[in-house]
This record gives sequence, structure tokens and C-alpha cells, in this order.
Amino acid sequence: MTAWSNRAAWAALVLVCAAFVAHGLFHLFVQDDAYIFFRYSENWINGWGPVWNQGERVEGYTSPAWLAILTIVRLVIGSFEPAIHIISLGLGVGALVLLFTLAGTVARDVWAGLAAALLMASDRTFVLWSTSGMETRLFGFLVLGAALLVWRRYHDQVSRAEDFILGPTLLLLCLTRPEGFLFAGLMLLFLLVARPAALRSRWGLGGLALWAAGVAGHLCWRWSYYGDPLPNTFYAKVPGFDFHSGATFMADFATSFPVFSLATILAVLYHLGAALIKRTPTFNSALSAIIVVYSGYVVAIGGGFMEFRMLDVVMAPASVLIVTAVWSVFRRVIPKMAPIPALAVVIVAATVGLNGGMRFEDRPHSVMTRSEMWEDSTKAWILVGQFFGRSALPGESLATTAAGAIPYFSKLPCLDQLGLNDRFIAHLPHAEGSGVGHRKMAPETYLARRKITYVIGHPRLYLQPKVELLQPGEFFVRVEDPSGITFFLAVRTMADREPLIASLRERGVMVVDT
Repeated sequence: MTAWSNRAAWAALVLVCAAFVAHGLFHLFVQDDAYIFFRYSENWINGWGPVWNQGERVEGYTSPAWLAILTIVRLVIGSFEPAIHIISLGLGVGALVLLFTLAGTVARDVWAGLAAALLMASDRTFVLWSTSGMETRLFGFLVLGAALLVWRRYHDQVSRAEDFILGPTLLLLCLTRPEGFLFAGLMLLFLLVARPAALRSRWGLGGLALWAAGVAGHLCWRWSYYGDPLPNTFYAKVPGFDFHSGATFMADFATSFPVFSLATILAVLYHLGAALIKRTPTFNSALSAIIVVYSGYVVAIGGGFMEFRMLDVVMAPASVLIVTAVWSVFRRVIPKMAPIPALAVVIVAATVGLNGGMRFEDRPHSVMTRSEMWEDSTKAWILVGQFFGRSALPGESLATTAAGAIPYFSKLPCLDQLGLNDRFIAHLPHAEGSGVGHRKMAPETYLARRKITYVIGHPRLYLQPKVELLQPGEFFVRVEDPSGITFFLAVRTMADREPLIASLRERGVMVVDT
């Protein structure tokens, strides 16, 4: 590959990254769960520790690493937005650069790296989760970084620094998502089986010792501080196996992105078949096995309800497998001209995928789309949280299933009715028929014991206060935003009902009662 060709590919990568940022700005939003991190971070900064409610030690967040990053951002800048978007999009650009490097290195063609980056930059799911305020893009970035370091170790092409840094990278991976342990374990297993000598260097062992010590230290701290060996979110979200929901989730992804899904399946079969024929594990076969195992894990736990967030982490590795398989096939068919038709195939696939992504919300899904997560919910929930922040009195509390923006902006003590931030609810038996990850629910006796002032449940908002829409014990409060937006919210209480309604009216809140 000539120096001119390398420079041209890097220049094209700059354009791809610019297009990715523009694509990300088009999908810009903050997912409601990001406000959970914000609440923990602010409580930590206020001196109460990384807690949901003051004095209650519950690990209701999924990513210690992301929480630490957001807390540093809040301390330095004074706010979370727009810093979270800048960081997330920056990690997205970094992921594209890593993907460009990894795919180009594995396929032995820099244009294959560009093709893989193009596939991700045009993919709606990858771009969407690069703007959400969640830890998703950090997780994917670390998986790609670890994969590149594993490849270099496998081929004995690491410097001392790179040899050492694999351990800290795996440590960050494990502290970013619980599934990081799965990826770290499978990558180390591959090196142990395929090239055990790669794990015996002094610098490499030092890095892995740091990984083991860091993981052990964090697990001990978690158990001593929060009282559980696993995050509270795990107990709340994963009550058992749900293969039916998981299969539905995977089928929805396949029908939403058929070209990418089919290409991934064929590429995985191609690389696993090649390894079987050679009777030796290869990096591509290991990457294929990781995708298969992780996909099986996603199916087993029931998938998810947010737009394919659980699959985001394997999409970039899948693109590596796709382009290396395409390049390998074209090298066999037309060796001298292989990059040109191979790149053309990828460009067509990316164009089809982009077009499908733009029309994504025009069809029914088993997952929540961006508009459902943002325009149709979180924007209104921000207004609800701000309303309680203005209207509630000290000592009052609320309970809701939308435990993100509402608790964060209200600043009130809050009960997460789904149990993600409540240890008692998280350890209850799960309820049949509820949505994936939402199969625990606070019983009425627990709400009464906590003496919750405002029980919201899943927020029900109306433009007009029609009393026939109220359920027993409920009443409407008029939510008025200074910008002029007005709507009515259905609430009930576990406190004395009539004195509370009278108090709200004295505060200037319009209450509509039956």
C-alpha cells in the first residue's frame, strides 16, 4: 500500500468522522436514564456519597467509570450539558479511528478500515447512542481498544507501553458495564489458548495484575459500601431467563437492519468456518465467537426495550468481520483490483443502511425509538421534575417509574417504583407480563410505609383535566412551565389526602379533584 493511498484513506476518514458528527447532531438527545447518573454525581459532589437518596446506599447506576467521568465534568465545568454530548461524540470519533485502524490492520488494507468506519458512521443505532448521555459509547470504544491491543499481542507487535496498557484497558472495560467482564474474559481466554506466550511478558503481567487488583478492590468496596456483590440494577433488571423476549428483540433488529444483520451472520460463519478448516483459532474467529456468545447472553436476559442499546457494543466488531470477509473474498476472485469492488459493496450497504435508518421510526418496533425516549417522554418529564422542584415543600417525596429526569430536577427524596434505585424492591420476586428490565414493582404497602407524598407511577399527562380519566385516589395537578407550556399530571398520595390538596392550592397549584 503506497504512502499516497494511506494519506488518501486518512483524509477520507476525516470526512467520514465529520459526517458522523453531523449525523449525531441530527439524533441529539439525552436518554432519561442519564439523569440517574446526574443525580448520583450531584449527591456525591454535595458530600453525601454516590447515592440516590441522602442516607440510602444503593448502587442504582450501571457504570462506575461513567459516573466518575460525569462527576469530574460537573466539578470542572459546573454542568453536565453540553459536555456529555461533546465527550460522547468525541468517543464516537475515537471509536471510528480505532475501528479504522483495527479493520485496516486485520484486513491488511487501509481502505478496509475506511469501509468499516463508514458502516458505523452511517448506522442509526451506533450514532444514536453516541449522543444519549449514557455510557454506551465509552463501552464500545474500550471494546475496540482492547480488541486492537489483543490483535497486536497475538501478532507480537506490541511495545512495552502497549503490552502494559491492556490490563488497565480491561479494568476500565469492567468498570464501564457489567458485561465488560464477559468481553475481558473471552479476550484473555483467546490469548491463553492461541498464544499463551503473549501473557507471560513482565510488562504484560504487570498490567494484568493491575486489572485484577482494580477489579478485586472495586468489588470489595461495592460490597462494603452498598452491601451487595452485584449492582442493584442487576437484581432489579435480570430476574431470570427470558428467551422469548430476547428472540423478539433480535428479530426486530434483523428486520430493522436486514443488510447489516445478514452481512454479520455470513461474516461470522465465514470466519468460524475458516478457523475450523485451518484447525487453529484466529483473531477473526475469536471476534466471531465473542459476538455469538454475547448475542446469546442478550437473548437469554430478554434483550432490552431501548433502541437496540444492548447490541451497540458488538456492531463495530461485526463491521470488522464484515469488511475482512468482503476483502478476503474479492482478493480470491480479483486479486489485483480487490479494494475497488470491495469498497463499492460497502458503500452500497452503508447507503441502504442509512436510508433504512432515516425511515426507522415509520414502522412498529418492540423497542422504544428516539422520539419515544425523548420528544414523547423525557422532555415532558423534565417539566414535571422542574414543577415539583418549584412547588414541593421540604420533607415531601415522590415515587415514579420514570426515575430519571423527574427525580433529578425535583431534587426531592424519590422512590424508584421499578426498584433500580431501591434495594428492597430489587430483591422482590418479579411480576409476570411486565416489560423487559421492568419486572419488579413497589407494592402498595411499601409506598405506604415510606409515606410517599406524590405517587406518580408512569407519568400520565393530559392537556385537559378530565376527571373520568382519574383512577381511585388520584387527582390532577396543573403543571405550568414559565415558557407557557401547560398540562395536567395525575398523582395520588400516601399522606393525608385532603390536607395535601389544600396545601397545594395554598401554594398556587391548581388541583382538580373528583
